[in-house]
Amino acid sequence: MTVRNARGMTMIEVFIVLVIMGIVMLGTVPRIGQAFRSSRVDRAAGLVALTLERSFTLASRQRRPVTVTCDCANQALEIRDEATGTLYQRRAFGPDTEFQLDSLLMSEASVTVSPSGVATLPLTVTIAAGPSNRQITMSSAGLVRVVH
Repeated sequence: MTVRNARGMTMIEVFIVLVIMGIVMLGTVPRIGQAFRSSRVDRAAGLVALTLERSFTLASRQRRPVTVTCDCANQALEIRDEATGTLYQRRAFGPDTEFQLDSLLMSEASVTVSPSGVATLPLTVTIAAGPSNRQITMSSAGLVRVVH
């Protein structure tokens, strides 16, 4: 009798390993999707905060009041010159952008920021994509925070 050295794996062993790996992957796919969605919401929240901060900078630089408005139907924020209506900045966050937000809501229809650095009202912007959501608050004095 000769002893044959076993090298490699049989097809059944390979198949079993592949099935186990497939089952493990099926359990992680929903978590990966949620992590991507949460990451998009975090990035969008940072950009909303930056846009709100920029309204104070623009008002000061232009020495004219600017208005921050929400085009909530198209999920976009706009900064405009209050007197002339000139559009300084428009940031879109809708489903056709990299952020793919489901909703963008502002607590007020619009907020005016004066050149002295004071907003007419405090503001809360709420963004969401699936179960992930964030709130961005802006005080009348220009303090902007992302609330998790």
